[in-house]
Amino acid sequence: MTLAIGFAVGALISGVIKLYNNRKRGKPWYSGLAISMLAGGVGGAIAVIPIPGINAWAAAAITGAAGNLVYKLILGQVKSIKDLVVAIGVGATAGILGKAAGDLLTKGVSKYFGSLTRAGQKSFLSHIGRITNRQLTVIRQAFKKGLTPKILTDLVKKYGWDVVVSSVVSSTAAAPF
Repeated sequence: MTLAIGFAVGALISGVIKLYNNRKRGKPWYSGLAISMLAGGVGGAIAVIPIPGINAWAAAAITGAAGNLVYKLILGQVKSIKDLVVAIGVGATAGILGKAAGDLLTKGVSKYFGSLTRAGQKSFLSHIGRITNRQLTVIRQAFKKGLTPKILTDLVKKYGWDVVVSSVVSSTAAAPF
């Protein structure tokens, strides 16, 4: 659940920034949106991975740095040592801020979920990650062929973000480590 939330938050933030930048630069709203959201989602998921044996705040800084670095690498934005250092510094800062926000969000969601009846909890959970096996198969095959911004945009247009994100989370959870 934490990885899914990290993915969703990272994708959302990256998407909003991309939409703003597209509008500001006079580009079509969807230009580069899919790959930016995927990169943000992957970075967000990495940023919430706990590191056993170290302080939670230090882990947030480390995973935030790693998540942002991966994000920048996916987008091809690391071209120098300066880019590398900036990506790590910004990511570490974002990781610390993200941990604080995540702690508050988790507390709020837990309180809300706890206030629901058992039937309400079942209903809430049944709407998360709804995806058919056919959709999952098609999306996984597209990922295996090599994901490009165009393929990702086509998948999102056909299935919607919730289905594509659910398939990525499902694939990640099912992947052998």
